[in-house]
Amino acid sequence: MQNSKVKNALLYGGVSKEEYERTKPIINRTNQKIWKISSVFFEILFLILFVVSLVTHLAIEDKPEISEMFFAYMIPFGVLSFYMIILVLVFQGGFKNSSNALLPLIYISMGVILISLGSISIFLDDGVSGAAFVVALIIFPFFVTDRPLRYIIFTFLAGVIYLLLSLFVKKASVELKIRDVILTTASILISIFISIVLNITRVRRNADLYTLELQRDTDALTSVKNVNAYDRKVDELKEKIQNHADVRFAIVIFDINDLKYINDSYGHPQGDQLIIRTAKLICDAFKHSPVYRIGGDEFVAILEGIDYSNREVLIRQLHERIDQIHQEAKTRKDDTSVAFGVGIFNPKNDFDYITVFSRADAEMYDNKRIVKARNAQKK
Repeated sequence: MQNSKVKNALLYGGVSKEEYERTKPIINRTNQKIWKISSVFFEILFLILFVVSLVTHLAIEDKPEISEMFFAYMIPFGVLSFYMIILVLVFQGGFKNSSNALLPLIYISMGVILISLGSISIFLDDGVSGAAFVVALIIFPFFVTDRPLRYIIFTFLAGVIYLLLSLFVKKASVELKIRDVILTTASILISIFISIVLNITRVRRNADLYTLELQRDTDALTSVKNVNAYDRKVDELKEKIQNHADVRFAIVIFDINDLKYINDSYGHPQGDQLIIRTAKLICDAFKHSPVYRIGGDEFVAILEGIDYSNREVLIRQLHERIDQIHQEAKTRKDDTSVAFGVGIFNPKNDFDYITVFSRADAEMYDNKRIVKARNAQKK
């Protein structure tokens, strides 16, 4: 049992695998915000250390070897500068915070920073860059959230590689090499301890945050997404449209017919059942799309991906299913009468979300008049 808890803590931060997978978008979102700032911070810090170390080395060495200076300074400086420029450009260019490529990119950037700092310290007897490497190894856990085991492996490998190079490549006395072994080993252990504590704490906090977000974004009656989630989705689509991103989506607006009649004639519990049946009908029709309840009798489905590609088939099947339910219903109480309209985003003609919504809304009201006339015949 104890081994199972330790394994779970190292692999998933003390939560279940399912909880960890659900919270990954929140983790990615947090990592992106932190790393956007810290990546620039580390680049500035490196430049300061680079200049200080270079000036110190030139002051100490009367005739520094050009080849040594080139390998120890210019190569790591060039690699780091090039990488950090690309990293900042990627982030500022709207890197998707939900992308699974974000975390590997962060690890690569940390590796580049450590390699650059370590190489200066190894090629030169430079206490400044060596201390910077040790400090970086210790403080990196504060800037990323991940599975504890993965970060432990990264820290361990980085420290061991640095130790091996210090022992067998670095030109230094035995006393200095022993000092490097002690300092690096201590920094590895400290970094591992910090990463375990921080990552377990953060993963659990993110799991709790996910639960709160889920409760905040879920309609209590139907379990579909509520108007809060809908507003954020609309803001996301508006931003994509304004930035001329390659976005494809369709809006399907639903309105329940006869809800007031059912409430007045049979009571609100029966009306609630009609709302629940309608939500299930919509979710069954569009299995891969988010469904939102935006009002008492209003729902919206936003079709993207596979549902957007198959929208014509799915919409036809939904019409057929609504007709089938109407035919099978013996009274209006048993019917699930829904009117809906569809609006498809056209990037050539549509410059905002509301235009697409208005088309879907107008079509829904046209459909509503037809459905009401048909339902009036059922007693």
